Amino acid sequence: MKGENHEKLDVTAGIIIAVLLAVLSMSIIIPLKFLFGSTLLPLWFSPDNDSPKSRSIHRWYILKFIWKPFINAGHREILHNPVWGPWILCLIPSVPLFWHIYNTGDFTDLWILIGLVVATLAHISCDWISSGTKKIVPKWIQKGVKKIIPKRIQKVF
Repeated sequence: MKGENHEKLDVTAGIIIAVLLAVLSMSIIIPLKFLFGSTLLPLWFSPDNDSPKSRSIHRWYILKFIWKPFINAGHREILHNPVWGPWILCLIPSVPLFWHIYNTGDFTDLWILIGLVVATLAHISCDWISSGTKKIVPKWIQKGVKKIIPKRIQKVF
């Protein structure tokens, strides 16, 4: 799946879940913090930070060296692991969040990290589905489907 599509998925899923949280929650702050964590944070903290050509890694400018060990490990390796990926990606933003929680006692900030975890797991799941269908579906069927589906729709996938 392309980087733009992951970003669209994050926004769509984030909005849907934030609306559900708004209906279930007493405070509007919880859905807003979840929305921030699931839509904006993945622009910098993405499983694709293990790829030197990804959109998210280029947003780090001179600080992209932080992700060098994951780039060296290879794309779709450590950061695309459903267990380790979310924990690693949450490590950097958790430092200021836990500092804020420690000083204020406001545990609603954890919803930011929950949003990032949800976005990360959605990213990993879509990559698995995308890779799996490419391995399972014969190439001649894939080519036939590409001829049938208009190019503007193919760009989404």
